[in-house]
Amino acid sequence: MPASGTKRDDAADIMKGILVLQMVLCHCIQFFGRDTKPVQKQICDYINLTTFSGFMFTFGLSCWYAYFSRSFRQAAPRMIRTALKCLAAFWISSICYIGLVELDYYDPRVFRQIILLEKYAGWSEFLASFAGVMLVGLLLFGLFQRQNGWLTLLCLAAGGLLTLIPYGRIGDSRAALMIGSTGWITFPVLQYLFYFAAGVWFCRRKIIWDFRIFLVCVMLSLPEIVCYIRSGCLTDRFPPDGWFLFGAVLFLYLYYQLAHALAGRWPCSRICAFLRGLGMNTVFCLLLSNLVIFSFSAGKFKQRTFEFALLFYLVLMAALWFVLHLVHTGGKNSSGR
Repeated sequence: MPASGTKRDDAADIMKGILVLQMVLCHCIQFFGRDTKPVQKQICDYINLTTFSGFMFTFGLSCWYAYFSRSFRQAAPRMIRTALKCLAAFWISSICYIGLVELDYYDPRVFRQIILLEKYAGWSEFLASFAGVMLVGLLLFGLFQRQNGWLTLLCLAAGGLLTLIPYGRIGDSRAALMIGSTGWITFPVLQYLFYFAAGVWFCRRKIIWDFRIFLVCVMLSLPEIVCYIRSGCLTDRFPPDGWFLFGAVLFLYLYYQLAHALAGRWPCSRICAFLRGLGMNTVFCLLLSNLVIFSFSAGKFKQRTFEFALLFYLVLMAALWFVLHLVHTGGKNSSGR
């Protein structure tokens, strides 16, 4: 989500593109497939474990160049605009979900609840958390400017400790967005803030491969991996427990290596260009894919099969690429028809 005209990290954009591919696939399976079937369930479980945490990490990577490497006076207006864009995307996605999927009759109270963050519609709540992390980044701007390994470990410890709070006692919807609750389905910003902080640290210190970090990632992810192998289920996701929260660390570190390898070896390839396009327009792609999925799920042109879900996914991703291409070429040639 970096501001336009700022230096970009190609690897971060490529990694975000990979995560966009994952999230849209998961949504297609959940709406048009059968995510209770073994293979489809395993795909969705893996994506659910890694995707939101991955976005938090890559946003941290991007935000170093876009915001934290600048002065507060330069960065603050841009961070506020980014937060408002994410919040607007949440409002749009939530209202469309209520109208197209839940098929509720018009009720002004629902709109008020969504605008005031009193209601988090399905498959849209992550967008509100994107806005929330921007606001936390703004409040802790000075700390993120000085982000180092010790501060990252502090965020890790704080996130783990926050998973121990009595979630059932959190009775405010805005607090649920920040620290979680059993009353609302949210991705609590403060628990997942470790990933954002790690992204800022990696970018600031130009960390790519470090065997010590790899070992830490293995140790953090191992409990969730072992639990899943034994039970076939993830641990608690809404709200997250500690094993789930850190279960994605190893996979994201490997994604980070893959993104750097792609950016370094094949920077001009079509696949890298495609992934960068998705990554540079993350919120747009996720919002547009949500609107298309919600619209089709409300119609008669749908099936509940894995084959249909995959076909829908391929067509949707092709349509996203085409729209991004139109926007890109249109910006270069404003006189074109």
